[in-house]
Amino acid sequence: MAVARQGDHDSAVLTFTGTAVPGWTAQYVTTPLQNGTGQVLALPGQSVLEVLVLETPSPFSSPAGYTGPPVVFDQATPQINTVQFSAQGAGITQVFVTVNGNQPAFDVTALTNPTRIVIDVAD
Repeated sequence: MAVARQGDHDSAVLTFTGTAVPGWTAQYVTTPLQNGTGQVLALPGQSVLEVLVLETPSPFSSPAGYTGPPVVFDQATPQINTVQFSAQGAGITQVFVTVNGNQPAFDVTALTNPTRIVIDVAD
């Protein structure tokens, strides 16, 4: 996971091993619930974007699932507050992107070399 400023927007990048491009779904949620536990997460920011990446490896299979830091942020990104790994299981990786605005427009794109899902959040 990484977050960076890209011209007129902020980007969160989720990078994966392998060459198959996973599916995804993303939406703003009012209550961030951790998959598998139902626990409500206390997250910073004004709005919370839940990103579910589909067809990802489980943490117990090869290749290994996500092994990076649980939270990333960059003080140079005015819109994205944090990107937080939440859960991984049953082929679904759950990540929350917290933003400082009131549900700003966003776009999600799958890219290759390396395989990654990019979430762009408008100012």
